[in-house]
Amino acid sequence: MPHRDTTSWNTILAAHATSGDDNRALALFHSMPQRNPQSWNAILAMHCSNRDIDAARSLFAAMPCRDAIAWNTMLAAHAQMGGPNRAKKFFDAMPDQTLASWATLLCAYGHTDGAVALFDLAKCTVSPDAVCWVLVLNACSHSGRCFLAGSYLRSMAYDFAVRPTKQHYNCIVDALARGGYVAEAHELVAEMPFVPDSLEWTCLRGD
Repeated sequence: MPHRDTTSWNTILAAHATSGDDNRALALFHSMPQRNPQSWNAILAMHCSNRDIDAARSLFAAMPCRDAIAWNTMLAAHAQMGGPNRAKKFFDAMPDQTLASWATLLCAYGHTDGAVALFDLAKCTVSPDAVCWVLVLNACSHSGRCFLAGSYLRSMAYDFAVRPTKQHYNCIVDALARGGYVAEAHELVAEMPFVPDSLEWTCLRGD
């Protein structure tokens, strides 16, 4: 190319960083005449994808400007490699906790009461999207809180204007079946505004 701007460098950098060619990606990064947040984030994501948390931390500390992508990338790395407690500690230190940050932390807590408690904090700060609702409904299902799951399903539509999808209904069917309310689960399958498929019947069988 006769002229290589930062966008050009970032394009080839990302190609190597996401294809497993780590050495070439690092060589390109260090030879770049100019770097922007996208450049740094590409290498940061590469280290996190490789589960090299020490290299990720070093790079993160050296970044001249950390945007939301960088913070959320590190949050996800802490969640995957350090568990919910370490992720929560990093989350609390973040300067700006976005919707993506809350969703990442919810994933870290998984199917536990901790996810439910965290969700109740989140909805006081941000407006949960459909993904967040799936996460908390799954947590309710696996922690035996089927009636709370039903309450959440109503709240997402009426309080937050998030239209429930088939996936949200599946979570409620699963919660009812796990709680022993099989008749109620059958009733919901019959009344929900979606055509039931094998997933709903699997939940009802308890497979």
